[in-house]
Formats: sequence, C-alpha cells, structure tokens
Amino acid sequence: MSPTITQDSTPIAYHGSCHCGSITYTFTLPGMPSSWPLTKCNCSICHKCNFLHLRIPTPYISTFTVSTTSPDDLKDYTFNTHQIHHKSCSKCSVGLFRSWKVDGEEWLIVNVVTLDDVDLSGVGTNVGYLDRRGGDFTTGRQTEPVAPGAP
Repeated sequence: MSPTITQDSTPIAYHGSCHCGSITYTFTLPGMPSSWPLTKCNCSICHKCNFLHLRIPTPYISTFTVSTTSPDDLKDYTFNTHQIHHKSCSKCSVGLFRSWKVDGEEWLIVNVVTLDDVDLSGVGTNVGYLDRRGGDFTTGRQTEPVAPGAP
C-alpha cells in the first residue's frame, strides 16, 4: 500500500524557492516530510531534472501561493500534449512545480528538493517510482526504481 498524507494532524506552512530567490512559494500540508508519499518518475523531463514529486492533495491546493520579483520570472514549459505546465525560474532555471487538470480535477506537484529549511534525510523510505518511458501512463506507483527515460 502506498503511503498517504494523513489529514488528522495539524497543517504546517511550508516554504520553497528557486536557487536565485526570484520565485518563492508557500503551501500548507499536514504531517512531516518524512511521512509524505514522494515519487520519482522516469519520463525524459523528470529524469533529466531529477524532479522529486510531492502531490499536493486537492483540499490543500488552495493554500498554494507563488510570489515573484517580476511576472516574467515564472517560466511555463509544456510539451507533447501540452497539458502539464512545468513551472521554473526564468533566471536560474530551477524546476519548482507542475500543474494540470485530469478529468476536471486540478493536480499540483511540488519539487520537494526546492523546499527551504526542510530536512529531507528521512524521506527515502516513502519514495515510489513511476515508469513513464514512452508515454506509458497506465502503470501505477512502484516500490522499486525503474530505468530512466529515453534521452
């Protein structure tokens, strides 16, 4: 069974940013990072960016806020079906989060390594893996690492 974010604990505000500090974000989520279900995906972009996914559950998406020093700082990149918006800093190129809709439901994935002042040393036990090479979106979260995507 995959770990889930329990909603029975008090929500905590978390803060993240890009490398140069031009973009900051905040969200509220219950639990500690060591209990969050994180995911590594092997599609070409996730693999090359070393993105460590944390899906923000739908009830907490409304707590997510982004601040920029300039509106041009937040870069939006899409490819293939152009449904997933890959947000990064236009100055330092750090990938911060991704957003899209699936069957009308909003999805928000944060790159956990961009969180500020969060100890990620205990998160390894909750990392699952997605095999998305070649656009296969049918397989679920796996417990074992999968080979990286095509270059």
